[in-house]
Amino acid sequence: MATDNSGLAVVSNLIPYRNNSVRIDNLTLPENAEIETTIKEIYPTRGAIVLLDYKTTLGTKILVTLRGEDGQLIPFGAYVQNDNDNERAYVSNYGRLYLTGAKDKDDIRVIRGDKNQYQCSFSYDIDGKRKVNGFYIFDAVCH
Repeated sequence: MATDNSGLAVVSNLIPYRNNSVRIDNLTLPENAEIETTIKEIYPTRGAIVLLDYKTTLGTKILVTLRGEDGQLIPFGAYVQNDNDNERAYVSNYGRLYLTGAKDKDDIRVIRGDKNQYQCSFSYDIDGKRKVNGFYIFDAVCH
């Protein structure tokens, strides 16, 4: 299936009243695009026109390893917010944070603890950072 420049596509030959899987090939997406799910299941009626919405995020992809000022990795489960207080993601194993749809530079707050009592922040700018397979990869210290 191919889309036009607006992201719209027409899929024909669906079987009415049966399960049909409609899949997007994420290997054909632009490098700055991230799609939440690549497959949707639908059960169309005969002659139906069905709208499927694939949630897509556009922007920079970042993989950062976070450490506190003491040099320790930020723990699994800490969450991050951007400067608009929007929850963005959670820190995974080994202090790794994966952000999609990110700005080229931003200020990020990291929050952790049972009552969110531990907070620190870091700023990043992808200018001059190493890019591997579409991801900007770098280390950051949370102050």
